[in-house]
Amino acid sequence: MPTPVQIAVTLTIAPSAAPTVKVEERMMARTVDFSQGCTRPTAVTSFVASDRQARLWFLVSGAKAGDRPLVEWYAPSGALFQATPLTAPDADGSWCFAPGLEIQGIPESQRAGNWRARVLWNGAELFVQNFAVTGLAQVINRMIAAEIPEGQGCAVPTAQSEFRTSDKRVYLWYLAGGYRAGDQPAVEWVQPNGETFRRARWNATPESTANRCYWDSIDIDSVDAEVREGRWTARVLWNGSLLFSLNFTIAPPVAVERRLMTKVAASELSCSVPAETSTFLAGDATATLWFSVAGARRGDIVKADWISPDGENYGTIEWDPLDAPGNWCLWGWIDIAGSDAAGKFGRWKVQVSWNGQAVFTQAFTVAPVTLTGARMTRQLREPLCEEPEAAGQFSTDDPRASLWFLVRGAKAGDRPRVEWYAPDGSRFRSGQWEPLTEGGDYCFASTLSIAGAGPAEQPGQWRSRVVWNDSELFEIPFRIEKPQAPGSVTAQQGESEARPATPASEQEAPETQVERLPGPSAPPTTIQTENRGRTRRFSYSSARKY
Repeated sequence: MPTPVQIAVTLTIAPSAAPTVKVEERMMARTVDFSQGCTRPTAVTSFVASDRQARLWFLVSGAKAGDRPLVEWYAPSGALFQATPLTAPDADGSWCFAPGLEIQGIPESQRAGNWRARVLWNGAELFVQNFAVTGLAQVINRMIAAEIPEGQGCAVPTAQSEFRTSDKRVYLWYLAGGYRAGDQPAVEWVQPNGETFRRARWNATPESTANRCYWDSIDIDSVDAEVREGRWTARVLWNGSLLFSLNFTIAPPVAVERRLMTKVAASELSCSVPAETSTFLAGDATATLWFSVAGARRGDIVKADWISPDGENYGTIEWDPLDAPGNWCLWGWIDIAGSDAAGKFGRWKVQVSWNGQAVFTQAFTVAPVTLTGARMTRQLREPLCEEPEAAGQFSTDDPRASLWFLVRGAKAGDRPRVEWYAPDGSRFRSGQWEPLTEGGDYCFASTLSIAGAGPAEQPGQWRSRVVWNDSELFEIPFRIEKPQAPGSVTAQQGESEARPATPASEQEAPETQVERLPGPSAPPTTIQTENRGRTRRFSYSSARKY
């Protein structure tokens, strides 16, 4: 194998020749005007993040046609951010250049700091120009608050990030410095759904370099209830660019954990959840609203308006202001037995407000009897008090539709009545049971003929309504539909069929039945209620922290 031959070679690398051009002037500028030739711009040494460009302006003499100028922009980290070739001179002589760095195109994390612009001429360094990019303004302090301290100067408010719909106002406050004269600060309030609720601008910054505080606010009541609750953002802009943002939340006045109506005596209630009921009888001692909340504040004011079935305000309960923050259970009641409420049968409502803000409505019924079962059915059973199979839809070919219901605690002389309403809302027929001859528990039935009768000619949504002693006890909706023959096609829109309805005087009266349950019924309870020394005779209340 031949021996390898080694040959020594000397490699000499000559440095790039020094540029032959002379730099006459150089500076950084925000804007450059070439309309009058190489007009010298206003020199600056620093830029803010909201400036559009940082322009490097320089003037050289001794340039040659075809020379290759280039500028390299170095970020504060020392890394090369961008290289920009400049237009080559097309003739010998003096030339001016003004390459720009787009500040808004720099990632925010790399923007602020000390930058370098390095100019190369035909590959050799010509000069380096240093400049700085600072933040939009120096934010010294910032916060969301519920109020702004009174007095002169920039007193720092108390920070708060959680608000309730019952609170009056939300403030944004911040202290800024390091700005330029003429800077334009602004604010945007962004709702939880992402839409901007409010935009506002402060006056442009003055010549003074003193620190300045700014604030703006929104009234919580002015926000539509549908979009009020949730996570908000206050965005502060400086010369159109985001300076900072702060988040806060608006929540209901209090968190209602549990709410119900109960018959349990107020003296036996505590923060343990009592037995729930939604229907009260005229002989019941009281109807009590019980509820528990979390996140209450000291001084909160709670009220409950009791609305009777006629829509009138029967009375108002107002608890004493809460003496501590935290979790609370509260209850309030009205007397029924021996009071006006015992004769106001129907659907009641309790509307609860917290610091004047509605938080919930609780419904209950005061009834002359206890309804323990009610349904529509195709076939009643024997004995009548045996619960039948429920049905909600009937055919015009069905012979009948029957209403069945069971009540407890009826009294002698009670007068139940049934009313049947057609799809057009008119009362089709009514039936009256005989007044009861003795108290007890009863089941009732009423039957409406369909096939061959008026209901077969009025398909649609029907309802049966039971009235007890002239007050509504309940109602049940049901449907009567025409049967669809196999393979039939539904009529096209615009086609219709109409038949004259059978006159009401010729319609068959609904059949009614009644049967008493075996065994005696408990007699009505008579309860004496003591005057508890409250200012309102009709209502009482209590609250307890847990």
